[in-house]
Amino acid sequence: MIEWGDEKLFNTNAREIFVDGISVGSLRYQKAALIHAAWYREKEVTETTKATWPSAVAEAMRGRVRRYHQLAEKISLPPAAILDEIRPEYGVTKPESNAEASWNAFVSHASEDKDAFARPLADALRAQGLSIWYDEFTLTVGDSLRRSIDRGLARSRFGVVILSPNFFAKEWPQKELDGLVAREVSGKKVVLPVWHDIEAEGIRRFSPMLADRVAVSSRNGITAVVDALIAAMRA
Repeated sequence: MIEWGDEKLFNTNAREIFVDGISVGSLRYQKAALIHAAWYREKEVTETTKATWPSAVAEAMRGRVRRYHQLAEKISLPPAAILDEIRPEYGVTKPESNAEASWNAFVSHASEDKDAFARPLADALRAQGLSIWYDEFTLTVGDSLRRSIDRGLARSRFGVVILSPNFFAKEWPQKELDGLVAREVSGKKVVLPVWHDIEAEGIRRFSPMLADRVAVSSRNGITAVVDALIAAMRA
């Protein structure tokens, strides 16, 4: 279906395909199919790992999952509502509260925290069917870094901010935080703090206002962090 739709869209240079007056290949359905395929393949990877299959097999399957996500994120439109019927937990992906949203969440982090926590968290959120702005997922060769980040900050429904000693030691991540906080002027919750290798007192030294926000800690594990973030997005 995806390959057929891609060919039709390319040949007709249209946003939708109609057969007997019925739309069967809109970009929104393409995105929904890609997200669901990625989720399904992610489950296969998990089962393969449990079964102790050769690591090369698991890595090849992960490559396919990454490809599905990359293709889905190239479509700026929200996925079709059929995702909500397939899996009710996809309901968080509907950008009803922000018609301009392209991503469910922007992941702001210091590069020093990338390997240990930021990348695994971004992967885990994406495995739940969320559209995530994360530099390694979104940026490609030749992109303008500033413009791409500005667009991600402006068009993400939430900002998952990984607060850590590394985060507070660098200027760029704090500018991203400033941009996300600026969007909360109307009282809408945007910033979702995650504490990593830091406690309340450490947060308070850098920002008393951030220390006052309810946060989730990486000490609880990736699964608990993902669950808390999804619950906050739904709320």
